[in-house]
Amino acid sequence: MVMSGPSIQSPSRPATQVPLAVAVALAMVFPLVGLAQASGTPPTPTPSTSVVFVNITASAALNWVPDQVTVAPGQQVHLIVTQAATFEHTFTLSSVVNATIDPSSTPAQLYLYFQQHPPLYNISLGMTPGATFTEVFNAPPLGSYEYVCTVPTHFQAGMHGEFIVAIPASNSGTTFYGLSIYIWIGIGVAAAALIAVGVLLASRSREARKKAETPPQPTPPK
Repeated sequence: MVMSGPSIQSPSRPATQVPLAVAVALAMVFPLVGLAQASGTPPTPTPSTSVVFVNITASAALNWVPDQVTVAPGQQVHLIVTQAATFEHTFTLSSVVNATIDPSSTPAQLYLYFQQHPPLYNISLGMTPGATFTEVFNAPPLGSYEYVCTVPTHFQAGMHGEFIVAIPASNSGTTFYGLSIYIWIGIGVAAAALIAVGVLLASRSREARKKAETPPQPTPPK
């Protein structure tokens, strides 16, 4: 009778190895992806979603209160100018971006300047204290625009201010913050991959130990 040599049955690879590694990787990546989506850059304000009210007063002391205002690009501006004096003032908003009118200009030179550069708005405030005047418009392009009173000697006495259109400081660094999110995602993916490899190696190590500890089973004679 011919006896065949002993044969060793290799235990099959557990079916849960790959699903377990994948589950660990997904558990690491999904929260980070969700964080990136939740931390996106806020949308730029648009006229339909962002409104700002700007109040400026023309005083009897020949100055503007305040003499500097700031709005964001795309905002709908509700400008309210109040007359606080008993004599004439004008609110004249220059259309020339990032330009400062020479404070030594004579009344005639100031008049000529606005003849050559028509203002965005030129409002006569009259002589009634407490009178208010409203203009609604979309913020002009980024930059600085001067507003003055064109009544002779008022500008020369210091009645000028600065209307600034600028990106809000809270948005600065958005690009860097967004970049950091993707860096964290990369770290998370790498960590998930290492964990998955560790789980797979541990499973194979257990399989090898089990194989080494299982005594060979003889094949029944034929």
